[in-house]
Amino acid sequence: MTFATHFAGSPPIAAGSGYDAYVDRKAREGDNLMSEGISVLYKFMTLFSDLAQVRYDQMSAKADRARDSQQAANQVDAILSKLAKADDKAALPPDVVQYLRDHHIAITVQNDGKNSTSDIDSWLRANNPASPYLDKLLGYIAQSGPLGMRSDQWQDVVRYMDDHNVRVDGQRCCDYIWGLPEVGMRSYQNVSKEHMQHIADTLKNASAGLDKGQLDVIKGALETDSGRCSDFVTQAQLQIQKTMQSYNVCVSLVNSMQTLLAEMNKSIAQNIR
Repeated sequence: MTFATHFAGSPPIAAGSGYDAYVDRKAREGDNLMSEGISVLYKFMTLFSDLAQVRYDQMSAKADRARDSQQAANQVDAILSKLAKADDKAALPPDVVQYLRDHHIAITVQNDGKNSTSDIDSWLRANNPASPYLDKLLGYIAQSGPLGMRSDQWQDVVRYMDDHNVRVDGQRCCDYIWGLPEVGMRSYQNVSKEHMQHIADTLKNASAGLDKGQLDVIKGALETDSGRCSDFVTQAQLQIQKTMQSYNVCVSLVNSMQTLLAEMNKSIAQNIR
């Protein structure tokens, strides 16, 4: 590629035949350079404003969640304060369980120096020895028709309840079944679906409690979630500040360009006179 180094033979631009027409056309178009520069800055201002709004919405949502998680932790703490002994148990409030489920708050416990994490439903099943028996009975209930089914198919559930002194209407589970109208002290009789559900509800209610250590784990998970949300709010505030600083720089540049444009127009007007 070669570059011209001698322009002596080229006529000056002002001497060209179309120069006057060029000047008139550019005068009609206005000062595009300054206008486009200001337009670009306004686009940047819109971008920074949108970024700040998105971050603010996220920050507001996290602030609300931090408060809600702390309130749920306070509910668990209030239950803990009512337990006098380490082996005393209390049920976890359903709204706390639902909150943990809805917000996918993980429950983390340490076993043999290693952390294991699970959702609230998996954790409750793992910490409730009756869960396999309850799940088995509920599965049979779902499979059975209105007439129910014989109890020998879920005899291990009956045995578990009797071994752990889980009473059905004040009776051992096996005695309760023998005394049912549809059984009538006879072998190989179906237990109705309604009575099977009653046995399942009794087992569920009897095994729903958590001890102090388990409640502490739930409380810790809620407080951890609240702390993380609070940290997010703090970081979001800093990011919003940085974004607004960039926004203010654009505002300053727009003002400077508008001032420069006004002074330039004023100078041109004075020279015309």
